[in-house]
Amino acid sequence: MAISIVNVKITSVKKIPHLIYCFVLFICLTSSIQVMAKQVDNLYRAQTEVVNQSSKVRNEAIKRLFAAVLIKVSGKSAVMDNVKVMEAASNAQRFLTDFNYLRDGSRLLLRVSFNETVIDDLLKSNGVSIWGSQRPSVMLWLAYENENQRRQIVSESDATVLERLIKEQSQQRGLPLLLPLWDLDDQMQLSTTDIWALFGDKVAQVNQRYASNYMILSRIGAQGLFKRLDWAIYKVATNGSNQFDSGMTQKIVGSGSEEVESIEQAMRVLVNQSTDFFASQYSVDTTEEQGKLEFVVNNIESLEQFVGVTNYLNAIKAVESVNLVSSIGSRYTFSVRFLGNKLSLIDGIALEQKLIVQPMFTSEQNVYMWHR
Repeated sequence: MAISIVNVKITSVKKIPHLIYCFVLFICLTSSIQVMAKQVDNLYRAQTEVVNQSSKVRNEAIKRLFAAVLIKVSGKSAVMDNVKVMEAASNAQRFLTDFNYLRDGSRLLLRVSFNETVIDDLLKSNGVSIWGSQRPSVMLWLAYENENQRRQIVSESDATVLERLIKEQSQQRGLPLLLPLWDLDDQMQLSTTDIWALFGDKVAQVNQRYASNYMILSRIGAQGLFKRLDWAIYKVATNGSNQFDSGMTQKIVGSGSEEVESIEQAMRVLVNQSTDFFASQYSVDTTEEQGKLEFVVNNIESLEQFVGVTNYLNAIKAVESVNLVSSIGSRYTFSVRFLGNKLSLIDGIALEQKLIVQPMFTSEQNVYMWHR
């Protein structure tokens, strides 16, 4: 039996035109590797198994799912430590827009959707960060010692509990985490020892086939009765057109180590800590005062394109308002008021690649080309 409430759609889907100067089009089409962000869908939706359809069981499940959605949207594993947010969770039903039940074999699942605007307002009003749906793609290179002390790689081709655990945990956190195929192509260029030793430059050569924004090198080994987790996050080196640059040294932007009781626990810690790191880089810090930024888009030649750019900017979580300052021919100057850090906003725009920094010869700052 399916139960549903009114299905509320918070944001409209906007068509964004496709236009780009020939010079930029040539760069994009001839690049062998394009480093791209990933669209994470269903940030405000979650589901869980329930024992029955009673209102008591449903209400308790909604509270848990509300917390899970807040963790995905904020990017913070400790979001429920905020007193006001925790209080809101006690009345999670008021944030609900839709719920229904479905069967998965013998399992009964409750699926819920929450109101995007109201949740965002809750986080903003309580100084909690908000992380948009465009998130960096992350390649995970993980070597671990099994029960026989043999080192293995967690790969996409595995059908193991560990592979499923990694995927489930990254999905819960809203992190676009990729695993290597670890096929003959990978193994001809890379060994398990290279990953175990966390050799960033060597792994980066193989990593380029996966076109990720970042890569994580990690290992889980035995340490007495416990397991030791070591990990390092590398930003993938690219040139001006976001093509992988094999001549550049890969840069470590985050690292950590932890002593835990099991491999499974180590994997959860790895996903949680790395997701917290990425959220700190790209989420909107709602505690900061509004800032203002002016920038130019150089190739707007129709009303449709103008609407496409303004719709895109207004859809960015950090952006509070967008105003047109001037227009001369196809050159449009915008003023944007935003929450959070300016560099985070610029990094987020660069990640999505809908507005691309103009590759022409210019000394101007914040000059872009529109390219969906």
